[in-house]
Amino acid sequence: MPYVNVKITREGATASQKAEIIAGVTDLLVKVLDKDPATTFVLMEQVALEDWGVGGVPTDEYRNRARNRARARNRARGRAGDRARRSAMWRSVGVRRADGAGRACEAGQLGQAGRRSAAHRSGPMKGSSRTVVPLDSSSPSRTP
Repeated sequence: MPYVNVKITREGATASQKAEIIAGVTDLLVKVLDKDPATTFVLMEQVALEDWGVGGVPTDEYRNRARNRARARNRARGRAGDRARRSAMWRSVGVRRADGAGRACEAGQLGQAGRRSAAHRSGPMKGSSRTVVPLDSSSPSRTP
């Protein structure tokens, strides 16, 4: 006769969400421990946010610290890191792009010259007009 006590912060969990948690916990005990669902008890408790702590600090402060760390990581990466990740993604799927002048280029090697100037950005499609060209055996070799 298992008894499970689930505690969550009081932040607006709906009755249907709570019912789903109860059903999921019950199913888990049936599947893993072969327990009878008729004798499995699940108690849901909601705790006020100010009464909950993580890592030695109140939950609000913990979440603020986590948000600030994430923002700092994103700032440290900067736009160059985003471009490098996109270029790596294009290379990993074996695709090269052709820039606006029609020259076939490896992903991430377009540089400033391969970008269209603001004066040429007209019509409904703003930004780059690069096309995706699949690599084939006749393509120049790519660097890993």
